[in-house]
Amino acid sequence: MQPAWDATHPHYDLTLEDLFDENPSADFAFWSRIAGWSVDEATALSSGLDPNLVDWGKLVSPDHPFTHQYESRRDLALRAVEMGQLQNFSAPIDYIRWCKKVGIKFNPDLEKIVKARGGAVQRAVNEHPGPKVLTSLLKIALGMVMAFYGFDPKEPDHSTYQEIADEFLVWRQRR
Repeated sequence: MQPAWDATHPHYDLTLEDLFDENPSADFAFWSRIAGWSVDEATALSSGLDPNLVDWGKLVSPDHPFTHQYESRRDLALRAVEMGQLQNFSAPIDYIRWCKKVGIKFNPDLEKIVKARGGAVQRAVNEHPGPKVLTSLLKIALGMVMAFYGFDPKEPDHSTYQEIADEFLVWRQRR
């Protein structure tokens, strides 16, 4: 059972800087460029914290609320890996999408930077590619739909089309 967190708790005044003996904020410019995050890195980054400092093996105060939050997020992510919803090393945008899907708050500043880096890909797609590039992009899109939605082009389930369209509309509204 999680201990009561009030003024009588021994770690009540302990800030994250106190917990890690320095400012644990992540360098978003650096971490947004990394192709894949491990579960522990992504767990720390979801709170905007540096994975080099904030790591499951380094959390020294087991009864601090942050430790409980980290443990819960990490456990959910590890279970998602076991179920094939995440990989041991996931692309940052995939981890952010997974967080959103399961209701985990993700640091909004890092999310913006990661999405902005993905904007270059979106601009390239919008630049009317030639037929070979278009064919390659369509194959990539089909592969993604098969991987993320379990779509089988040999036995198409038309509800998948609606699911994709609904998610796209939600995504567009958030932008």
